[in-house]
Amino acid sequence: MCELTPEKQLLERITSCQRMLYGYILTLVVVASEAEDILQETNMVLLRKGDQWVKTDNPEAWARKVAYNQVLAHFQRHKRDRLAFVEEDMLAGIAERLEFRLQRGRDQYIKAMNGCIGKLPEHSRDMINLRYFQGHSAQDIAALMSRSGQAVRVALFRIRQALLDCINKSLAGEQA
Repeated sequence: MCELTPEKQLLERITSCQRMLYGYILTLVVVASEAEDILQETNMVLLRKGDQWVKTDNPEAWARKVAYNQVLAHFQRHKRDRLAFVEEDMLAGIAERLEFRLQRGRDQYIKAMNGCIGKLPEHSRDMINLRYFQGHSAQDIAALMSRSGQAVRVALFRIRQALLDCINKSLAGEQA
């Protein structure tokens, strides 16, 4: 199994949340070029404080809080610009409502995913457990289950597709 260094894990984590952070920042500042600049500033803070980020229970919420602080700093730097005038209380209210919606969506997704995992056949649940919760490679799982590596990769692909379909149906049912 290939172990990533802490630095590479941090970079992978930052990379994986770029779209979410950009959307969050853009919601708060509206101007795309400003959102891009703030995202870069946020990334620099995340790199500097990576050890704190790794230790948090909810890394996405922590990253959004860093982004929010960078948005506040941006508005403080541009106070005199007539278009950058935003009341801090108003911005905090927008960010709070957005955070609530994101957290609620995350909770609904996790609930749907857990329900869908429970619907899988036992051998599929075992594969998911070995791969994603215990961190085994497809080759390791193949050896444990007396199957070929290719068969395990195909099975995992099909399981992920089934889970995604189930989760999407479950979430669509909740919103109806």
